[in-house]
Amino acid sequence: IACYFVILALSSSALSAENPIISSISVKGNKNISDDAILVRTGLHSGVSYESKDVTGAVERLLSFGYFSRVFVEKEEEGDDKVKIIVRVVEKPMLSNYSFEGNNAIPAKKMAKELELEDRETIDEYDIDAMVAKIRKMYRKENYYSINIKSNLFEDKERAGYVRAVFMIEEGEKTRVVRVDFEGCKGLPEHKVRSMIFTKEDWIGSFSDGAGRYDKDRIEADKKEIERVYQDHGYLSSRVVEAKIDESDNGRQINVTFVIDEGPQFKIRYVTLPADDEFPEHKFLRFLLVKEGEIFSRSKLNYTTDFFRKVLGEGGYIEADVWADNPVVDKEKGLVDLQFHIDKGKKFHINRIDITGNKVTRDWVIRREIGFEEGSLATKAGMDAAKENVEYLGYFERGAVEWKKHRIGDGKIDLELNVKEARTGQGNFGVSYGGSSTTSNESLKIGGEINKRNLFGRAWDVGLGVKFGKWQFQNLNADFSNDHVFDKNISFGISGYVTRGEYEEWKDKVSDSPPLERNAGAVARVGAILTPFGSRVRAMGEFGVEDLSFGEFKNKQGSSAYQKVVNSKFNDGKISWFGGTISNDRRNHRVNPSKGWKWELRDKVAMPSMNRDHSFIKIDGSAAWHTSLMAQEKLVLSAFGKAGAV
Repeated sequence: IACYFVILALSSSALSAENPIISSISVKGNKNISDDAILVRTGLHSGVSYESKDVTGAVERLLSFGYFSRVFVEKEEEGDDKVKIIVRVVEKPMLSNYSFEGNNAIPAKKMAKELELEDRETIDEYDIDAMVAKIRKMYRKENYYSINIKSNLFEDKERAGYVRAVFMIEEGEKTRVVRVDFEGCKGLPEHKVRSMIFTKEDWIGSFSDGAGRYDKDRIEADKKEIERVYQDHGYLSSRVVEAKIDESDNGRQINVTFVIDEGPQFKIRYVTLPADDEFPEHKFLRFLLVKEGEIFSRSKLNYTTDFFRKVLGEGGYIEADVWADNPVVDKEKGLVDLQFHIDKGKKFHINRIDITGNKVTRDWVIRREIGFEEGSLATKAGMDAAKENVEYLGYFERGAVEWKKHRIGDGKIDLELNVKEARTGQGNFGVSYGGSSTTSNESLKIGGEINKRNLFGRAWDVGLGVKFGKWQFQNLNADFSNDHVFDKNISFGISGYVTRGEYEEWKDKVSDSPPLERNAGAVARVGAILTPFGSRVRAMGEFGVEDLSFGEFKNKQGSSAYQKVVNSKFNDGKISWFGGTISNDRRNHRVNPSKGWKWELRDKVAMPSMNRDHSFIKIDGSAAWHTSLMAQEKLVLSAFGKAGAV
């Protein structure tokens, strides 16, 4: 027992020597920032053990505070088990004002906003150097590459501890690329190489496509892109030796010449595919893009490995790796051999699915789009389909739906679907002047509408619109829809409208006051997803009613023939109809699609047995197709067609 207490005492003494207790914390060097503000920022507390990592964190937090250029933490021992902490700070000067001199191409207000000078309270030499780099970058975007920037901090004589920041700018001349040449370009058409690079010759429409811009970083990227284009056409050893820059007209015009060493072109001799008992060769063969006898292509090789990875992912190997050895080259014959390898890794069953980033949208709105449950086998195909379905909703920013995988043990994985919500509300207000559907007489009209998708985060879509003319009500419409009633694949929607309009041209022909059209209607819709045909195939039935009235009036002409014309023009009536719609929507986004297609077939029938005055049959169909023409989906080509008969 005695031995135990001795050891315990020794251990406790050693622990105290290594981790003394902080007895007090003081601050020195500060003038503008209070002791309390600094102490709170450090996160250090007296009465707790001294830890080096805590001190390091305190220094980092104080430097990120933005008010100090240097921070030191000193430790003074007080006996064997206590230390006193002294935090010494060197404050940055306070910023009183700033100015820009010599700038013409970029307004001072724009630069101040980019540099965040309006809200800045302190500044030092390091800050101002970073600001100069930002200004230089802004001018490069405007094609000013010979710019010279000097900066300085001057003491404010009226306020002690304050400085003025001054940026003196010599813009120089605007630089434009007037010619781009390719030296050694023989194996490929020059126009093909030219079309793939960023650096373009200046022309009259440069304002629209950025041509003529000189950017050193982009030229380096162009060199890599040229090599990639050549490797996609079998030139494995091709390289861009240099990009020669020739200036003229005092640096205002630049000629760029890419010097290319093409090397020989290679074809594929042998391709060895990965295979085992679970994944025989034929499962990979249909995705093989690099084939024996064809010209080698680096892009096709990369696409092939991606497809092979997808094959393994569909089999449950979501972390599988696929790679190809560097091509074995036979220079004399101009041939290469390719060999693929796989590392399947392990299969994972899903332990838990978490949804993060959704502040408004309810979890269950997202979960019903995932398509698989906890406990099931994780597959890449299932995860990709879930991601596409969630993005399609239109409630989240494009490209901001991502899976994160967290291993929790052998064969178990937690999946986290992270989303970033987008704005789903829209409001419009308009003022117009002109005629209407009932009269050509011009008048002032005021109207507005509000639409909200994903109301309360429940995937409810609502809309409301109203219009006034001649300070009288003219139109009101409202709409509500829910594609998953009771969280099932059943949709429901209802809409209604009321319109009012005067036929002013008929005022003196039929009565003392113009005929007044009053029209009210409502439509109810019920539909379901046709799951056997796909998750985006939907059938819907609808029923609508409409009541149209003009009031009672007599024509002033007196003739019965003219009365018949009036009656046919202003014929009261009620009508009810049934309709059906079937659609297949394969677009990637319900609101702003950039790829995919959608078709829709509709019919509407007003039966004579249900309607005394009116009856009809209407059939129509429509189709839309979308594809992205540029990276990041900045330009989308869309085609739309519609046809019908009544």
